[in-house]
Amino acid sequence: MKKIVVVLSLLLVVFSAFTLKEYSKKEIDEITNAIDYNSSLRPQILDANDVYETAFDGGGKINLHWKQDNIKKIYREIGTSYGRLSTIFYFDDNKIIKIIEIEEDFEFDQDMNIEYEKGVSEVFKEEIYVFDYENKSIQILKTGKRKVSNQRSISEYYQVANFILEKAKN
Repeated sequence: MKKIVVVLSLLLVVFSAFTLKEYSKKEIDEITNAIDYNSSLRPQILDANDVYETAFDGGGKINLHWKQDNIKKIYREIGTSYGRLSTIFYFDDNKIIKIIEIEEDFEFDQDMNIEYEKGVSEVFKEEIYVFDYENKSIQILKTGKRKVSNQRSISEYYQVANFILEKAKN
């Protein structure tokens, strides 16, 4: 009887280790705030031009934030002729839990010339809460309207994050 209890207990531990955690919006916000204010994370900075092997009009950078060997945050900023595109990936247990994409654009004058001296202003922001990626449980909050950037699917965001992590490891 003791052997059965021990075996069942071990199976329960193994099974619970492989079950995926489903997050709430509040939990995700708490985790991402803790990441943003954690000064002990190890930074790694990459040049976006090198990572993507292309030259962006306004350059670009990718900041990775690590806790030991676990990625916690990726901040990617790409400068374009028309403004700036930023994407932030937040991770918990090496899984993406939140994605933020921001498009900031320069203003145009009456003759359709870009007014660089005025700087950029945010025209679009999308926050994607990933409660459970495997079961496609997400929530998307959008403000503003895209002018230059393209809509991405959640799987495309994951491909971008994986691509950056592979480049960072090399």
